[in-house]
Amino acid sequence: MRKILFFITLFLWNCSGGGGSSPTETEGGNDNGDNTFIHNDIDGYEVVFFDYFSGPLDMTKWNDSPWWGREHSGNGSVMYYAPVTDEEGPRVEGCCLKIPVDRLPDQSVLPIPYNDPSSWPGVLDYTSGSINTHMKFNFTYGIVKFRAKAAKEKGIWPGVWMVPPQSYTKTQNTWGPEFDILEMSHLHNDQPNLMGGYIYWSDKDNGAPHFAYNEIPGNEELMLNYTESWHDYEMHWSEDAIRFYMDDHLLLEITEDDFPDSEPPHSAWIADVPMYLMINVAVGASWMEDDAMPDENTQFPIDDALMVDYIKVYQKID
Repeated sequence: MRKILFFITLFLWNCSGGGGSSPTETEGGNDNGDNTFIHNDIDGYEVVFFDYFSGPLDMTKWNDSPWWGREHSGNGSVMYYAPVTDEEGPRVEGCCLKIPVDRLPDQSVLPIPYNDPSSWPGVLDYTSGSINTHMKFNFTYGIVKFRAKAAKEKGIWPGVWMVPPQSYTKTQNTWGPEFDILEMSHLHNDQPNLMGGYIYWSDKDNGAPHFAYNEIPGNEELMLNYTESWHDYEMHWSEDAIRFYMDDHLLLEITEDDFPDSEPPHSAWIADVPMYLMINVAVGASWMEDDAMPDENTQFPIDDALMVDYIKVYQKID
């Protein structure tokens, strides 16, 4: 992969909030002593992709629709991913990227084929947004670092995650590997405000390895009320380990030893393929409890369903 070294300094972002120092923070903090932000801030690594969301969404870096369409019916979700040109779509506003969620009172106003609830993809009751770097940027191994804040509302499903390109998914007859660095868990009423995060993959015939860091003892209390402030997230992905951090806390570490043996292409350590970034907010899921969905008390529009201050990807300097 061609690597470009950027020497850029930017004033500290206005969106600040929860979290301590980063596990990758350089000695002396994340500034050079005069309150300026250091772009390449991890020793031994350089930034190969970034967005500080300081202007209109850069469509040379992002797509505003998944490759499969402006919906997520495979998960049983019931929203339409509006384009950036629509008022309901993702936008950069003030300090950051914002993905809003709103009710869709009349599905027939949507473009074909999303306007007909009797055909694919079915009923769509909400609008939301999704951006990704498919076919524009992917990488194998490195560090993903971002700051984000999710809203506390029923039924919404914010996520910052990674998955291989469409070509890999089709040729390998598999889904994943998928790295869910941030994922809201408003899917069940017994845990209505819990952050989840996962790494897993599956083929069309069998189950697959699955690791969730909200299921690890000690993490749940940390993540239970995470919507109350901004948080810093990192994922460290190397040839022999994957580590997830939130606010300097190691949430999950996975190595080859954690995986059972399986047959190629669903090998024991499949997390060695190019992957791209996805930022979205879904609404609903096939496994979501009915009374966990938005109701008459939900205040629409939810302008801050997911906010992202910045996102950067680093790779080791050769």
